[in-house]
Amino acid sequence: MATLQSVDFGRANRSLDGVSGDTSDVLGNSFAIVGPGRVDISWNKIVGGTGSFSALSVALQGSIDNVNWKALDTDTATATDALRSVVAECPLYLRTIKNSSTTASGTPTVTTDIIVRKSQ
Repeated sequence: MATLQSVDFGRANRSLDGVSGDTSDVLGNSFAIVGPGRVDISWNKIVGGTGSFSALSVALQGSIDNVNWKALDTDTATATDALRSVVAECPLYLRTIKNSSTTASGTPTVTTDIIVRKSQ
């Protein structure tokens, strides 16, 4: 079950943790960005487990009210780990979501971390 936590600035904040299966719209933990000012946002998708995905869509989402969410970035690579950055966004809340996946073989998993730093 997804939870709401305060973001730990400068550290990896685990949103999705080893999610497997071909379920859609799996919500990760959400994080409140506490404090004024702009932030730099990076996120990391890690594909693990055994086997592989033939299709995978994971997104970083932002919100100003923790109710209505907007995709800030989407990653559709199936086998590679990715560190991605988002600029020019000022959300008050962040989370990742596994939009969809199709397993090709075995039991692959997806894990995501969100890294937030205060802008200079």
